[in-house]
Amino acid sequence: MHVRHAKQSDIAQASFLWYERIALLQQTDSYFTALPSATQVWGEAANNWLNNDKFGFFVAESDLSVVGYMVVTIIDGPVGLRPEKLGKLIDMALDLHQTHGGLGRELLKHVNLWLEQRNVHVLTVDAPLRYPVEEAFWRSQGAKARFNEYWMTI
Repeated sequence: MHVRHAKQSDIAQASFLWYERIALLQQTDSYFTALPSATQVWGEAANNWLNNDKFGFFVAESDLSVVGYMVVTIIDGPVGLRPEKLGKLIDMALDLHQTHGGLGRELLKHVNLWLEQRNVHVLTVDAPLRYPVEEAFWRSQGAKARFNEYWMTI
């Protein structure tokens, strides 16, 4: 497995991973509702991430296939509090069909290095509430829950 910066030719495979993750999340959370053009919209966003130095977009490749990715950006911290800047994991997906030992951990190393190079030392992650595998991964990496996020239909 090799982790590197994403490139244009990775977007199609990464969008497939993204869509599979969304399909899985939809089974337990009705707020995950894909648009009919979901993969196209995601691909356009991914192109923007590639062409914007405010985003770190990393892919893991195995046997010439993208088997996972993470996308990070830097956001302002809470007003009046430290740290003033935070890393924000804005997207991720891993191959759901085959295990790749250490895949998430290797991607996270690259995300963390990208943030450290920008003098950012805190990463925030929104882990889906009803996806215990992902929650367990973040806890195993030392992440601690800080907030409950609530969604309300109005």
